Amino acid sequence: MGRVLIYEGHDVPKTKGTPIPKLVDQPMYNPSGTLSQNGLFYEAAKKYICGEQATELVRVYEKLHRGIWVYNGVF
Repeated sequence: MGRVLIYEGHDVPKTKGTPIPKLVDQPMYNPSGTLSQNGLFYEAAKKYICGEQATELVRVYEKLHRGIWVYNGVF
């Protein structure tokens, strides 16, 4: 208890047209029209705030380097 999670979301892929993904708004939808991971997180948070659903427990991982992730617990 008492821990705070700052969710940055999933970045768009790095491409020639998008050399710095952090500067691009993270998409709510996948190209197929389904909700992206960011969209799913946003919708769950909205439903909780409106009292439409209970909180969801999420496992949190932090990317340290390419291919190296560390488990940060359940929030």
